[in-house]
Amino acid sequence: MINEIIVLGILGGPELIVIAFIILILFGGKRIPELMRGLGKGIKEFKDVTNSTKETIMKEINDNEVVSSVKETKKSIMKEIDDNEIVSAVKETKGTITGKSSFSKAKASDKQSKTKK
Repeated sequence: MINEIIVLGILGGPELIVIAFIILILFGGKRIPELMRGLGKGIKEFKDVTNSTKETIMKEINDNEVVSSVKETKKSIMKEIDDNEIVSAVKETKGTITGKSSFSKAKASDKQSKTKK
């Protein structure tokens, strides 16, 4: 069954000549060039729309890549900020343990200003 479909589906030279002859009889010699021009314009318009769609899709893909790149950069910056805050907190805690916290420093400066008065 499949072999019959494959054999019947293939058009050879004689079949194409018969089809061309039938088209010539149906449409006439004057209408065939007009039909071919219309067919060519349709194919050209289809290709233009296809290319436009491809360009739009590629632009969207590039925009998404830029957005994901910005998000990654933001994450790394936020991580860096968090790391700096942790380091500052550790230094502050270390200063408190050794008695050099900012509160202690402020208290000491208050004492110095009172003694100068």
